[in-house]
Parts: sequence; structure tokens; C-alpha cells
Amino acid sequence: MSNEDLGARIEAIRKKAGLRQLDFCKVLGVSRASLHNYMKGERDLPSSILLTLHREFQADPSWVLLGEGEKSLSEHEKIIAENTLLIGKVVDERILELGMTVRPEKRDETVLFFLAEFKKNRTGYTLEVENVDRVLRLVAA
Repeated sequence: MSNEDLGARIEAIRKKAGLRQLDFCKVLGVSRASLHNYMKGERDLPSSILLTLHREFQADPSWVLLGEGEKSLSEHEKIIAENTLLIGKVVDERILELGMTVRPEKRDETVLFFLAEFKKNRTGYTLEVENVDRVLRLVAA
């Protein structure tokens, strides 16, 4: 992926939203200089910006980063992406609250485990903190 391509995709999101650069930066919570640095590849695009692009503009993270897939997610993909992010947030919060050390790959496996549970039991699925804690105890370093 070239940095120009990433910059062009971010610019396409801004233009599709009909926002001036300053307004786009406000939505992203960054300065114009930071946005410029991300678009030119002078700084890595933080996951928080990728998350905001997804939430606010329905941009497919794979498309933003790699140019693969569609610019926007389908409704089903939005639901899966949103739940993946929510599950990840709960897992991260529990790791902090419990004072655990969990390797990044084990954290990701935990998120995927609960995402699979969500997909199997989509109707009425509730992520129980006790279950998250049990799995984290199993994978803690």
C-alpha cells in the first residue's frame, strides 16, 4: 500500500461526507497537521482514527488501510464490526480492571471467541463479564 493511496482513500471519505478539512479533523479529533501526517504516511494511522472513520462514516477498515473490499460496509458487516469493537472494549476494560497481563494474540483470540458466540446466538446475546473474566484467567500470561 502506498501512502498516497491511503491519503486518497481518507480524502475520498471526507469528500463523500461533504466536510471541509477542518470539520473533518474535528470529527476525527485531530489537528490538520496530524491528518496531513497520516495521509502522507509520515505517521501511522492510529486505530482510534480508523475506528472513528468506521463509526462516523461507515468506512470499511480494510478498504481504508489496504484498498480492499468496499468503501462502506453492508448492514451485516456493520453489525459484526460494531460488535467486534464492543467486545474488544469489554475485554480491554476487564484486563485493566483485573490487572492482568495478556499477550496481544491471546487478547485477540479472546475477542474472536466471544464474537463467534455472538454470531451463533445473535438474538438476545449478552456478553457476561463473568464469562470474560473466566476466559481471561485461562489466557493470562
